[in-house]
Amino acid sequence: ILNTFLAQAKKSKNKKNEAYAYDLLAEISIKKREFATFKTYDDLATPIANQLKDSTLLANLSNRRGIYYMEDGKNELANQQYTAALAISLAKKDSKKAAEIYSNLGSLFLATCDKDKAINHFFNALKLYELNDNKRGIGETISNISSVYYLMGKIDDAIEYQKTSISIREKINDKPGLVIASINIGQLYL
Repeated sequence: ILNTFLAQAKKSKNKKNEAYAYDLLAEISIKKREFATFKTYDDLATPIANQLKDSTLLANLSNRRGIYYMEDGKNELANQQYTAALAISLAKKDSKKAAEIYSNLGSLFLATCDKDKAINHFFNALKLYELNDNKRGIGETISNISSVYYLMGKIDDAIEYQKTSISIREKINDKPGLVIASINIGQLYL
């Protein structure tokens, strides 16, 4: 279906739809961890997004590039892309996208063991997920906060946050999230 949409966009010379099709294909590729394919679609979408000055598309692309660079171990480039995406999202007052980007920044700083930056970004994400009543985002972010507390040596706080995450994930039937949170809490008791 997406390839048909892309073909129609190209045929009708609708650059916006073409860019959004590439953006969706890039999103699918990054979720499937097909990074070479992601890069191809990102390279096709970015010039169009820049030409159109489409801030939503530019934020999406920068955020995904951050994921790509983080997975490739290029943390400074990941930080630059996330920061650019966050600036766009905040300027647009897009709290849903900003929450996702704050969470990604938290994960980046968690991976690099910058606990203070990680926890600050996760708490920023949590506030926005709560504002938007995004239960999955709340559950995941609380679990991430637990991980940071664990690294800080705050085991009691880590356990409480992980318990809260499990409770939220049970309520929304987030089975993959429950598996992760259950493993995490088990490790906290070791």
